[in-house]
Amino acid sequence: MVVDPHNPRVLTLDPWPQYIFIAANGQMTITEYVRYMADKYRGHIPKLLDKTIVDEVLTLLSYGIIELVEKKQRPKYEFELPKCDRP
Repeated sequence: MVVDPHNPRVLTLDPWPQYIFIAANGQMTITEYVRYMADKYRGHIPKLLDKTIVDEVLTLLSYGIIELVEKKQRPKYEFELPKCDRP
């Protein structure tokens, strides 16, 4: 679940968007992420893997919960992982 910083709601993400959101740490380009995920398939890469990832990135961008940046940088505080609530 992701707390939407722009609206009073919590987003529950499907597996692909969740993987991408968690990986959106400001240290990897989209190309690097696609290659990283492709390596996980060990030679049996799905034909539309890159398109699927780019489509999900575009969806997360439209929600305003990730952003593309020119230089590597840490995510905004509200998106840093992991979170823990303190009493």
